[in-house]
Amino acid sequence: MTVSIVRAFTLPVALPFALGFATLLPQMAFAQSSSATPSAGTPASTNSAGEYVPPQGEPIEFGKKFRPTEPNADFVFELNPLMLVRRGLSVETEKKMADGFTLGVDFVYRNAEVYDEVGVEGRVKYIGASPKFRFYPMGALGGIFVGGKVFLGSHTLSVEQGDTKSSKDVFTVAPTVAPTVHVGYRFTSFGGFTLAGYVGGGINLSEPEIETSDLDASKRNEKAWQNAKKDVNKDVGLFQPDFGLTLGIAI
Repeated sequence: MTVSIVRAFTLPVALPFALGFATLLPQMAFAQSSSATPSAGTPASTNSAGEYVPPQGEPIEFGKKFRPTEPNADFVFELNPLMLVRRGLSVETEKKMADGFTLGVDFVYRNAEVYDEVGVEGRVKYIGASPKFRFYPMGALGGIFVGGKVFLGSHTLSVEQGDTKSSKDVFTVAPTVAPTVHVGYRFTSFGGFTLAGYVGGGINLSEPEIETSDLDASKRNEKAWQNAKKDVNKDVGLFQPDFGLTLGIAI
């Protein structure tokens, strides 16, 4: 179990980081070779001013960093397929505000059955948005980043069996994954397609939960109903993981 958890948290960052490193290797190799006198017949990779021209076609002046993002890209739109593991959907947006700094909003919907025994179901449902910020040491929208976000949304926690259903609607100001901090890496292809991964976690300050008093009076003392209540509350408990493996486009 421990190995599976470690792999689940490592993959989102390791995959885009590996792709990004593989992309930078040719640039590093060129930088080393360009310092020497090119041999006869070597294709020119610089313009008339001696500036290196990467595959995107925009020169990089001497002494400036290679930016692993599309030239002039200042907005990213991505989907997070890993949210499907938690039986939800997530759309993530991000806007470059300054060199190395971005703001964005993630939108999420989740409707998950977290308990199902002897006909008793425990369910967590929520919808909301997460304003976020990120810092990119290599330049906004590409490479390594660190950030944080705050989730704002509405929860519906329920336990049901057949026609008998007990639920509790909770509007929380700082629920499931907020406040949260995370670290990750975004790889951006020369065509503008993106692959990013991040892992992190946060403290659920509001900790919404369904109480025994919220359960149907005729069922609240049954073991299965108590177990369902326990699993529902655990799912929206104090510590909340935050992870993603996002696919999208930079424009």
